[in-house]
Amino acid sequence: MQAGKVADAAQAFEDVIHLRPDFAEAYFALGVAYSQLGKSEEAEVALRSYLKQEPQSPDGHAILGILLFHDGRIADAGPELEQAIRLDRSQFEATKALGRVYNLEGNPAKAIALLRPLVSSGADDEARTILASALLSSGDAGSAARLLEETLTANPHSPLQTYILAARAARDTHNLPKAFEICERGTKIYPNSERLETLAASFPEAALIERTSLHIEQIKNNLK
Repeated sequence: MQAGKVADAAQAFEDVIHLRPDFAEAYFALGVAYSQLGKSEEAEVALRSYLKQEPQSPDGHAILGILLFHDGRIADAGPELEQAIRLDRSQFEATKALGRVYNLEGNPAKAIALLRPLVSSGADDEARTILASALLSSGDAGSAARLLEETLTANPHSPLQTYILAARAARDTHNLPKAFEICERGTKIYPNSERLETLAASFPEAALIERTSLHIEQIKNNLK
């Protein structure tokens, strides 16, 4: 929805609340509208007003938690997201956000326990990347490397962060040629990524091995 239309909708919800302050859904809609407009403080006030009337709403806790997370208020976001998931385990976006919260709080074990069932049931690339980040933080680079390689194979247009994490996971398993090869694949999708170029440049020996291997394969093919 265009910003002008969202602003008009927000004003309409404000008018409804003025007439019917007990109309809980109007507070919810107003919170969503303010969130879309980037007015996080106003959105929080509206969503908390909604939750005062509907404290068992998983959507209300989820949207508030995600709002707080994106606002950088990690400690405040966690309880809201946990409550959303307690009320409704199918809260997909809240689960991913909570996984990020646990990672940022330095608790990868909780992130892994939370996200593994989601990934096993067929989650999106974002959830797989958050899980892989937790696995890396926990010291399980092997599992992270396998998960990320599966993700990149299934979807070469995965987010840039997936390529970066995959290269780091390969590096942490001491597979430098693989790490360099992942960077090379990533730069084909994201040719202007300084982060990938910098990462690839940190593997000079791997680059030499990778290029030598390619030359050997070309020679073998020419001999066939």
